[in-house]
Amino acid sequence: MIDGLRKTGIDVLGDVPWGAHLCQLYQEKDDLMEVLVPYLMAGLENNEYCVWVTSEPLTHDEAREVARDAIPAFEEYAQRGQIEIVPHTDWYLKGGCFDPEAVVVSWTNKLGQALDRGYDGLRVTGNVCWVGEGTWSDFARYEEAVNASMGQARLIALCSYPLHRCGASRVVDVINNHRCALVKRDGGWVIAESYGFRATEDRLRLAYSREVHLRHQLEQEVRARVDFARALAHELKTPLTPVLAAGSALASVLEEGPLSDLARSVVRGASKLNNRIDDLLDVVKSETGALQLDYAKTDVLRLLRRIVAEMRPLALIQGKTLVADLPSALPPTWADEARLKQVLLNLLGNAFRFAPSNGTVVLRAGQMDSRVVIEVQDDGPGIPTEQQPSLFRSYRELTGDARPWGGLALGLALCKALVELHGGQVWVESQEGRGSTFGFSIPVRASPGGEGGAESRRKLWPSPGHQVTKEGHSRLTRTRTRLASKMP
Repeated sequence: MIDGLRKTGIDVLGDVPWGAHLCQLYQEKDDLMEVLVPYLMAGLENNEYCVWVTSEPLTHDEAREVARDAIPAFEEYAQRGQIEIVPHTDWYLKGGCFDPEAVVVSWTNKLGQALDRGYDGLRVTGNVCWVGEGTWSDFARYEEAVNASMGQARLIALCSYPLHRCGASRVVDVINNHRCALVKRDGGWVIAESYGFRATEDRLRLAYSREVHLRHQLEQEVRARVDFARALAHELKTPLTPVLAAGSALASVLEEGPLSDLARSVVRGASKLNNRIDDLLDVVKSETGALQLDYAKTDVLRLLRRIVAEMRPLALIQGKTLVADLPSALPPTWADEARLKQVLLNLLGNAFRFAPSNGTVVLRAGQMDSRVVIEVQDDGPGIPTEQQPSLFRSYRELTGDARPWGGLALGLALCKALVELHGGQVWVESQEGRGSTFGFSIPVRASPGGEGGAESRRKLWPSPGHQVTKEGHSRLTRTRTRLASKMP
């Protein structure tokens, strides 16, 4: 049910939520007007599109005359098309017979038209005096169908039944098929409620109360978790600062030898720990919705080339080869360049860690339709199939041969969070003994938060002028197929 209450204009009813299906049991024409006039007036005054389906004892012309006399500014509402007064023969009996499904579809279409024209919703009322013995069961089923379809709709309905034409069993049907019924008693209107509707409302009210309580608890725990992570990061970083400073100072003044090697080792270890602390804080922020991107127009290809230049010396030190399989051009996009670099460095760092001595790591990129796709491939031991689904989950620990993936795997979880914040996707392909490929895609955006332009959507993978190896072309083709299957 959509949040928010609507004024019924009927004192005894007060306000009701969207989706309310009400009814009135009347005896005289005056009883009918006593309810319908304030009901329709409230809808008109509160930016609702109103439809009044008439029947005896009030003809179409009489209804319009009553509305003109009783509703202030009625002609203005009518001239701008905010209210329709329709004979029942033109609504319920189109084609000369009653078709319940067609009538439900008509209400649905009318609601769509009202919303398209900027109204808050649809308010309807229909007099069912025309329903006779032969159509009563069909109309009762229609009312049940209306109940089933109204729960999530911006629609309020009030059905008017002539009491003198309803026996006891029909009155029971009427009340059971509506949220509540208005009945005239001792000169005033009283509410007769369906037990089923009331019991359902009580359960919904209780469930809503529990939901509010649980949401409040969750919000408190989320805030506490972020506060704890920030405090923990501060406590851990405070002693690291002098360690990094002292280690760097020692490494710069000591002569080459065992002591300078130890100093550099201290700096490397402290730097890694500092980065892990930053990752932990970022993961917590991503899980609580506090992680934000700093968008700017980004030259992805230049970023990739710069990262290759930075990482090649590290690869050489480790006795490994970094191959850049990059296109001649990639479209610029709005992205957080620092965060993209963080993702790439994390994936490349993992690849270097698992590639064997004299192994090869490949950084591959290309364009598929309106997305830039980047993959990092290594020729390491691969990852067991059963452990791949959990790779991007934070706070999980791999077992067995996969333990070197590193404790809580914060890096991969953060990569996933950062890519998804960009509107992209991440994936992994791996077979034991045949290496692993980690990839991600981000949309090409012409503006912050915008969609890729038509030109970028028409481009094929790879971009013109991009020469790739036979293996690379095969893998990019598989990636294109996989991505296409994932796109909505």
